[in-house]
Amino acid sequence: MSTSNNPNLPADELRALLEKAIERILANVDKYGWSIPTAFAVTPDGRDVIIVADSLDDDRPEPEDPVEELRKRAESVVFNVHRMIDRGQLRAFAFARNMRVTLTSDAGPVEQPAVKVILDHEDGGGSIAYLVYDRNSGNSKPVELFYEPLGERFFPEGGWPADRPREPFG
Repeated sequence: MSTSNNPNLPADELRALLEKAIERILANVDKYGWSIPTAFAVTPDGRDVIIVADSLDDDRPEPEDPVEELRKRAESVVFNVHRMIDRGQLRAFAFARNMRVTLTSDAGPVEQPAVKVILDHEDGGGSIAYLVYDRNSGNSKPVELFYEPLGERFFPEGGWPADRPREPFG
């Protein structure tokens, strides 16, 4: 199902996914101090999907390298997003994770917490959004939202091929 007959729909869907992603990541950061990488997606028939890596069980030992563990979890989520797109099971997604970014300022480079969100839609319009935030005593406050171009699209150029059936989701 292509959405190309409504040119506003891809941008609206991506904006809604971006808002969901930022809200969830910031809520997790406020509650736990960090968030697992998460993807929010929409199926071709309009159903919402959330894709996450397994969380750490309380009875499992802490990983030796927590940063490496989060990187692996992020790669797992991105792998599953690619797999679902290759099967035609998604029409849009927002992959989000919290991180630190270095910004230029009058005082020189400054490192700040941010939510990075990779956005793409089968009808185009993808980008990478960064929301810089201030951790204000467990109540994160957005500071600045900026975008970068999406280097490489996740979806096939021109959308899902009309002659190729989509695999059902779930």
